[in-house]
Amino acid sequence: MAASDLYAFLTAQGYTAFPMQRSAVGHFELAATLDGHDARLLLDTGASMTGLDKGSTDRLGLTQEASSETAGGLGTTTLTVTQTHISTLELGGGNLPSMTAFVVDLSHVNDALAARGADRIDGILGADLLMRYAAVIDYAGAQLYLRVPARTTSSG
Repeated sequence: MAASDLYAFLTAQGYTAFPMQRSAVGHFELAATLDGHDARLLLDTGASMTGLDKGSTDRLGLTQEASSETAGGLGTTTLTVTQTHISTLELGGGNLPSMTAFVVDLSHVNDALAARGADRIDGILGADLLMRYAAVIDYAGAQLYLRVPARTTSSG
């Protein structure tokens, strides 16, 4: 199926296409805006949760709240996490509803990316978001398709 056929089929099913870029090390990344601040997010199908780098939250104007959760993976077995609320998440011109994301120290990930010539990331889009919006990943066309519910407006 050609990329244009896939686009036509999925958009007819209520999906929105979000453009991805391949990083210097081959990862898919998405340009994002979080609460009005530019960010770079890595698509990580193996991450169970969407998370932001602790070092990016101040620059992004996000506050951290306590969390009883810990995270594993990312090259370690336990990471202390906090959480933050994202009021507006824009990916390539399309908006997603507000959400909560975990905040973890991704400095070791960014150090590894830099060592291989890639740009730093501000966070990862994980399986929680991908499943919530029934994600379809078009690797050949470098598009992430999400079925985002239409926003409704209320009067009065």
